[in-house]
Amino acid sequence: MSEYTLSPDQLHKILEVLNQGNRIELIPCKDGIKIIQETRKEIK
Repeated sequence: MSEYTLSPDQLHKILEVLNQGNRIELIPCKDGIKIIQETRKEIK
């Protein structure tokens, strides 16, 4: 069904980023899954 899987280390890093209140983006690549951290800052 799915050829992409996340390792326990990747899951731990994803949870760290999410607990900081930031967003992540998961991009499927031929080498696996690329994890991108997205930060947003309000401009007043």
